[in-house]
Amino acid sequence: MGSRWSKKYEKYATWLYNDASNNIVFQVTSVYPEKFPEDSIEIAHYKKWLEIKYAPFFTCIISRDTAIKCLDQINLVLKTIKDNVAKLKNEFHDL
Repeated sequence: MGSRWSKKYEKYATWLYNDASNNIVFQVTSVYPEKFPEDSIEIAHYKKWLEIKYAPFFTCIISRDTAIKCLDQINLVLKTIKDNVAKLKNEFHDL
């Protein structure tokens, strides 16, 4: 599967990743409510948030076939969005 893949929704993030035993893990976690930390103060706040508030809501090992099906569906949704954005740009450009 490669490295971690994540999709964020308002309060939750979904992850597909390989663990140390090369299992494919599907996980739902809380989302860090601020922007990604860039300086030492923000990093300190992020680390404190990790200790106090971060917790997986759901974790399970999934089969390679299921992971591939998930990624195929995600890629189809992303392609549909991209195609629709291009279509709308063309329609509004012609006005």
